[in-house]
Amino acid sequence: MRFDLLLKQYETDLDRLTALEESGSLFAELSIGQCPCCGALPEKQCHESECELDISSTLRAVEQERNKIGRLIRELNNTIDTLNIEKMKLEKVVLHCTDSFNDLELLINDDLSPALLSNGKLLEALIMKSSSVEKQIDARRRIGTMEDQLDSLEGLGAGKKKKKNTKTIIPESSLKMFSAVMKGILNKWDYPNAETVHFNSETKIRDFIIGGKPRASEGKGLRALSYAAFMVGLMEYCRKYRVPHPGVVLLDSPLVAYYEPEGDGDDLRGTKVKDMFTEHLATAYSDRQIIVAENEAPPRCRERNINSIAFTKNASIGRYGFFPPVPNKLI
Repeated sequence: MRFDLLLKQYETDLDRLTALEESGSLFAELSIGQCPCCGALPEKQCHESECELDISSTLRAVEQERNKIGRLIRELNNTIDTLNIEKMKLEKVVLHCTDSFNDLELLINDDLSPALLSNGKLLEALIMKSSSVEKQIDARRRIGTMEDQLDSLEGLGAGKKKKKNTKTIIPESSLKMFSAVMKGILNKWDYPNAETVHFNSETKIRDFIIGGKPRASEGKGLRALSYAAFMVGLMEYCRKYRVPHPGVVLLDSPLVAYYEPEGDGDDLRGTKVKDMFTEHLATAYSDRQIIVAENEAPPRCRERNINSIAFTKNASIGRYGFFPPVPNKLI
């Protein structure tokens, strides 16, 4: 501490002044003789006038300096005592704060951290649920907007004279016959829970009810497969009841449930649906054409009945893609 250094300096000054005082006192007790300073003989010395090295004046100056340094030492000691008292108070405060900090750290580690972790997981689940609800709300909002646009488009043709409603109504008997055809196809594909199939025409969202569940409520995998059944069933229905049809069906990724299921209820991996689907299309429609664009190769057991083309995206191996690659010189 700097105060300790200053105190030592004061003590050194006192020792020096004490040495001067003692040496001056001894010097004053010397007998009259030849002057040790100037070498003057006693009879030549002028005791009436003051010498430049007057001992009495020096001793008085030493005394004054000793008093001054003594006063400074007392003031310094008072300051040191005050600071020591303040230091003791601060050490008590630090000790109390340390105890409080240890208690808080123990509380955080034992109580707050587990609660924070649990609440974090709950918050994450709530955020995911909120995101799902927001997506559903946005979808409903978009559906409402599209319905309003549809109503506006339907009303554009209305002039001064109201036109008759030309809405086409499909006969109930035709819907039942088509539903039976679609049910037969789904059963041949081993589609889950396809005991009953009928068309719901009572709501705005006109769609099929499969196994008592609306088709739109299923995951994207089951929806893709049931839509494929609809397309194939439409071709089969038209031929069976002699309704015009080009005889060509194009299906885009109907087996998405095998590699991108939306959930457990939409996951068909481990079932026979893929094999049954491929076998039915390969054997039941030899006089018609069904084109399937899929990310996975068909089962090898039916390759003899299938014209399977793999797109390699390599100009030197097999077929590059739907279109051949563009030469570099034309780019």
